[in-house]
Amino acid sequence: TEFCWQEGGGLLSASLPVGAVRLTLSGRDDAALSAALAPVVTRLRGRSWDLVGVGGTITTLAAMAQRLEVYDPARVHGYLLSRREVEELLAALLAATLEERRRMPGLQPERADIIPAGARILRAVMQGLAAPAVRVSEFDLLHGIALAAAVGA
Repeated sequence: TEFCWQEGGGLLSASLPVGAVRLTLSGRDDAALSAALAPVVTRLRGRSWDLVGVGGTITTLAAMAQRLEVYDPARVHGYLLSRREVEELLAALLAATLEERRRMPGLQPERADIIPAGARILRAVMQGLAAPAVRVSEFDLLHGIALAAAVGA
């Protein structure tokens, strides 16, 4: 799980060994998950800024929140995913069998096994930061690198 933020005029980042696959395999409980995220969440808590999320888990949850039968990047990009939506989706994911998850609108069947863990990570981050919502972006690190190269940064 990657974090990037601006502080003191500079851009900072942190990478934590907490991801959907790793969490699925480890079986960590929510307390252990929160503890693993604490080094960054504690540092960022209480700041006034917008939370933006990228990556497969967040875009999938945005598609699920909108019940998209066919993935539509134009509807996913910029979507404001509320913490309540994340909590409701997580509850539905945890209550469903793997086969039921594979049939959920907006969820690619190949992500059905790891999406509950990804949703748990997002919920823990949002709770830790007291973030009411996360803005979903289709753009990621590769887009940023290409943009930086294009403008000569």
